[in-house]
Amino acid sequence: MFPKIPLAILTLLLSLSIACGDDPIGRPDSDTDTDIETDTGDTDPDTDPDPDTPRLIIPGSLELSAALGASATTTFVVQNAGLADLELELESQDAWLTPSLDQLTLSPDAQESIMVTATCADENLVRSTDLFVRSNDPRALETTVAVTLVCGDAELLSDLNIEVEGLPEGLAADVTVSGPESFEATLTGSDEFTDLTPGTYTLSAARVGDDLLYDPSQASQTLELIGGRTKTAIVNYALVPGSLQVSVTGLPAGETPTIEFVDADQNSTSVPADGLLEGLTPGDYQLIPADLIVGTTTYSASTATVTILSAIRSEATIAYADVVELGSMQIAATGLPAGAAFTTRIQGEGLDTYVVGAQTVENLATGEYTLTFQDFSADGVIYSAPPVDVSVTTGDPAVATAAYSAGDTTLIVHVSTSLPMDLDFEILSGGNVVQTFSTSDDTTETLLLNPGSYTIELASYPQVADDVGNVTQFAGLGDSFTLIAGATVERNVSVTIPTVVTQGGDNGPGSLRGVVASVNEGSTIRFAPDVQEVALTSRVLINKPLHLLGDGQPGDLVIRGAGDHGLFEVLPNMDVTFENLTLRDGHAEFGGAIYSQGKLTLRRVDLRSNHATDQGGAVWQDERPVDFFFVRALDNSSDGDGGAVYVARIFVHIRDCLFEGNNAVGKGGALFAFEIYEGYNAVLQRNLFNENTAAQGGAIYAGIYGYFQNNTFTANNATLRGGAFYHHSGDDLVLTHNTFTANGSPEGAAIWKYQNAALTLDRNLIASNATGGGALYTPLGSGGSLFTSSGYNVLGDVNVNIVTTQPTDIVGDATYNAHLLPLADNGGFTQSVAVGSASDAYQAVPKALCMDAIGVEPLGYDQRMAPRSSGAFCTVGAWEVGSTRSGTFEDFEAMDFFDDGYGDHTFYGREGFPFRFLEGRKQGDYPIEGQGLLLRDATSRLGAIIPGGLSSISLQFRKAFTGGADRSIEIRINGQVVATSQVIGPPAQSEDATVYTVEANGLNIAGPFALEIRNLGAQVVIDNLVWD
Repeated sequence: MFPKIPLAILTLLLSLSIACGDDPIGRPDSDTDTDIETDTGDTDPDTDPDPDTPRLIIPGSLELSAALGASATTTFVVQNAGLADLELELESQDAWLTPSLDQLTLSPDAQESIMVTATCADENLVRSTDLFVRSNDPRALETTVAVTLVCGDAELLSDLNIEVEGLPEGLAADVTVSGPESFEATLTGSDEFTDLTPGTYTLSAARVGDDLLYDPSQASQTLELIGGRTKTAIVNYALVPGSLQVSVTGLPAGETPTIEFVDADQNSTSVPADGLLEGLTPGDYQLIPADLIVGTTTYSASTATVTILSAIRSEATIAYADVVELGSMQIAATGLPAGAAFTTRIQGEGLDTYVVGAQTVENLATGEYTLTFQDFSADGVIYSAPPVDVSVTTGDPAVATAAYSAGDTTLIVHVSTSLPMDLDFEILSGGNVVQTFSTSDDTTETLLLNPGSYTIELASYPQVADDVGNVTQFAGLGDSFTLIAGATVERNVSVTIPTVVTQGGDNGPGSLRGVVASVNEGSTIRFAPDVQEVALTSRVLINKPLHLLGDGQPGDLVIRGAGDHGLFEVLPNMDVTFENLTLRDGHAEFGGAIYSQGKLTLRRVDLRSNHATDQGGAVWQDERPVDFFFVRALDNSSDGDGGAVYVARIFVHIRDCLFEGNNAVGKGGALFAFEIYEGYNAVLQRNLFNENTAAQGGAIYAGIYGYFQNNTFTANNATLRGGAFYHHSGDDLVLTHNTFTANGSPEGAAIWKYQNAALTLDRNLIASNATGGGALYTPLGSGGSLFTSSGYNVLGDVNVNIVTTQPTDIVGDATYNAHLLPLADNGGFTQSVAVGSASDAYQAVPKALCMDAIGVEPLGYDQRMAPRSSGAFCTVGAWEVGSTRSGTFEDFEAMDFFDDGYGDHTFYGREGFPFRFLEGRKQGDYPIEGQGLLLRDATSRLGAIIPGGLSSISLQFRKAFTGGADRSIEIRINGQVVATSQVIGPPAQSEDATVYTVEANGLNIAGPFALEIRNLGAQVVIDNLVWD
């Protein structure tokens, strides 16, 4: 604790004098003036012992004290001890400290007193600042006076920071600090001390470390701590060096070898033999002695590794071995053009070097050598020589001769194909096959051949012409070429399949437009793997039956419009299929993507963002059948009717499709179907219509004969009539197991029916649609008909005056709760609406009444293709209780598009890959579940290549017709029989509707597999093929 100092008593502490006029011995003066006598005892070669300059003497610090809120003053003396005028400027950095003047000039040997005033605040504290002093003294151009003010009862204390540097991590320092009031502390690293008594402190540091020692740069430092100030002291450690004594033995007297001294970083320097190396950083070093040749004798020594330790002299002896005899070698070559500069690699006895041309190599250590000769090229010919082994002795030179000869030629064949295929090639010379190679894709084959003339021929190819006569083109075959000895020749072979699109442009060879125009009718057009998008600048005219087939998912191949036009036009009577691709951004008056007057099939096709200014935002179809299978129609629009699809006067079959976000300004936000009468039929199965809009028929506007089965209509909207469906014509239409929910319209939130149109409701769930105009609506005019119920409908808010209801129907009001769950992914191709167990629709229909829309067969599945009946009852609407089928399955619904005659055909199943059958037809009067395949006799087959591996497989089958011959089938996988069914035998002249199952389990087959189903007897129908 510092004692209180009366206000009138001032303490002035002079702690440092600056520029005292000393001239230490050994430090040269820097000026050129020589008019003053030399300094006594100064023996350095000064050019200016005492220059004519001012010399500033000023105290280093001031200490004042005052009461709280009071001021204190003191004076200090500034002196010019030099030989020229001293000019000063004084500046305080803080408002609480004020000097009496800010400028001053002193003549030589003059002095001046300067007063400073310091003011305390109203709190006990110590104030510190610097008074900046600038002068023309070259030794003190800018210095400071440290000013400390103790206010009230504040203690005048100091802080000390000690920083230890230079030690590796984990090594502790050995530092001691001591000072006033018996202060002493020991440190192992950097530290800070606060509130120390001002005064003189001693900082001591000692050596640390074990093998590697570290010394402080200063063993002791004296530190002056000023009150109110922080002092920083640095202890620098440095690695203590070691030394190395090098000795050399084994050399003749007077011979001095060259020795390289290499550190761990591969830095090297030459060191003297028998010398002492000092000041070495501790660590590992290598001494690498060079061979020394004296006369014909070579002296060698091994590399030595030494470890240098701190403060220790290490020793290393380089011991040269006994004398080594030397020999020589003559190198020559035969078989080369005169003067050829061939290159030889010599390896052996520690030597690895290259020489060029014929020569004699001297001063070789005796022993075994291997000579390798590089290939030599001249005039297109490559010459090669085998390696040679020789022994070098001290006698005559060893002789090594390279026997060069022209080697084989190299043939490089580049094969490019439109699509992967198995190809076998032959290399012929003089009509004889000398080499063969095979490929299934683009490849480069490198072959070594003798010089001569050759041709490249195709040994085998699976099908030069396809089923409809398109001929594969081969370029680069049959042309003779000559191979020169040692030369390299490249040949190109290209395989062009005319039915493959190889580029995404709109015109030219390999374009989609060009391929469509050039292939034969009935062709399947495929796309090369690197063609992922095709941009069309006008419609592609299709005037022949074609199948456009993408490889993979629809999004893997996009055909888009690149302008204000449609994508395709199909002429009348043409049968055209689009599969595994996306059609988008088409714009036209009719059919933004497709304008068709032929038979049209879409399988696994996405229709996206197409637009029509009149009818059919994506597709316009008239007077020929249309089939949609796994189609997604998204965000298409029309300024007239049919936001996505417009069809008229045709057979319509739409299965497992999604219509979402489509819009028509007029009628049918998703689908406009009109004038489809009995005999044509319209069938919609397992589809989802979601968020489509129009003026009339938010999802569908139709005048059709046929049935809707297992469809869901949700969140569709019409601004005038029929939120989901507007039924216009008088033809019979049956709606079976459909769900209508969350749809809206001023008249008929779910369905609006024209007054004379016939519409039958059978097990439909129509609930939670927008109220106001009711879920169902039909005008009750003269000659009008009502909605007809077949029973077991859950109708929600419905006007019973327009429906001929049955006792099994549930009719609610605007508050009716059908306990519907949100639209969700419940399995299957599209989302669906499930019902809760508290719903009136839940398991409400006796199993015997769960029939299809025609009333002929049991309805075996729901919208998701999940089993329709899981017990004694089924559920009203499109969704059924229970999960979807496990595994992957084929339902043979595509058979609906074949006639009743036997034949060989290919169809594409639910998963998008082809099935091929021989001697088969549709099931006719012998169904199992929906469509099936009827195999005629023991020559009938069904086959497919199926991806993804196989663990188990099952198939349902039944007897067809009434004959008494045995019936059975077998399943083959990769050519091996894995399952054979039981035999269905007599009685004859009797139908048997029993459904049997044949299955195989535990197959464990990885990767793609070949499936074959064989009929072993008379007619059978197969259906519901399931594999996992």
